[in-house]
Amino acid sequence: MMNENTTIDPIRVIGEFRAVSGAETQVMQALTQLQRPSLLQQGCLNFQIQQDDNDPQNFFVVSQWDSEDSLQDHFESEDVLGFSHKVNEIVESAVVNTLDRLN
Repeated sequence: MMNENTTIDPIRVIGEFRAVSGAETQVMQALTQLQRPSLLQQGCLNFQIQQDDNDPQNFFVVSQWDSEDSLQDHFESEDVLGFSHKVNEIVESAVVNTLDRLN
């Protein structure tokens, strides 16, 4: 049982997307189009897009969600499914990691 002083850590997720050489602008545009609807989704606490300074083909999405259910709803949303379809040919690899806080 939780008391009123108990807090639940948000679910932290980092997605790494490697653009096909020459498709960096297209991947950035697709990620940017995904950002706003993601931020509006129930349970989204943060959704940032970042590009690797040393390797412009690498993009990262750093997000936080209030629950596993909210994150699962995000992954199953039309916006994410549309993004996946849109970048299928222009993303060389994609890895999504959910992080656990160690301390």
